[in-house]
Amino acid sequence: MANIKPVFLTDAMIRKLKRPNRQLEEIRDTSTLILRNFPDGAKVFAWRFIDHHSGGKKQRIDYGSYPAISLEQARHIHGLMTAARKDGKDIMSNSVKVGRFAATFSPCIMEGFQ
Repeated sequence: MANIKPVFLTDAMIRKLKRPNRQLEEIRDTSTLILRNFPDGAKVFAWRFIDHHSGGKKQRIDYGSYPAISLEQARHIHGLMTAARKDGKDIMSNSVKVGRFAATFSPCIMEGFQ
């Protein structure tokens, strides 16, 4: 996947996205949130990062599918996760708490992606 300049995702932009012809397309938001656009029409919010709790492995967390998870909700979850990571928390655990907020989900872990 080519490195493309990040864009500021909007709900209208996501709704208008067409299915990619053959392979997964990733759109990077300016906040490091990723929208994964699949050929079958699925759209999934995600984040890729280097996980220092697992020896510096590349990881991916899928936050959820659009429109079940709105862009606003994905940004909120992403904010919680990035804040927790900055606080040194292991964000690959099943539950991360940041202040009075909590994000609980089953993370999708991918090793060796490009």
